[in-house]
Amino acid sequence: MMTPLTPGEMVGAIGQAAQAAARTDAPLDDFQRSQLLSAYSATRHLAVELESYPAAIAAFCNGLADRIDARPAAELPGAIAATAARLRVTTDPRDAGEVVSGLLNLLRAHPSPAAAALRGETQAALRDLCDREVDLLADALERR
Repeated sequence: MMTPLTPGEMVGAIGQAAQAAARTDAPLDDFQRSQLLSAYSATRHLAVELESYPAAIAAFCNGLADRIDARPAAELPGAIAATAARLRVTTDPRDAGEVVSGLLNLLRAHPSPAAAALRGETQAALRDLCDREVDLLADALERR
């Protein structure tokens, strides 16, 4: 979900593979057929990402913000509270990735048991998000 490619970049890459296949008069070789099948697979994954991931990202960000807000303010630096506010308004997966990366850096720099505990919770939330991504992709493949 937090892929470095934007949906536009992904569509462009898929289009290049399809264009290359369409422009040849020769039969496709094994590599070219594999490229087309990969393009097809990528479109299925992209459709799931565009349709399903915004809700998953929002749930992840809000859940993580809730965990931050549940901590007493005295236990963590103020910058972490500001991170919770940013998470609540984040809808873009790439922005969410940047915010969470910054949060983890802040938590690593703060030598306290509260920061260590929140870092562990953040890592667990990221694992859960990855599991959710796999579930969404698997569900989409089963429906087709």
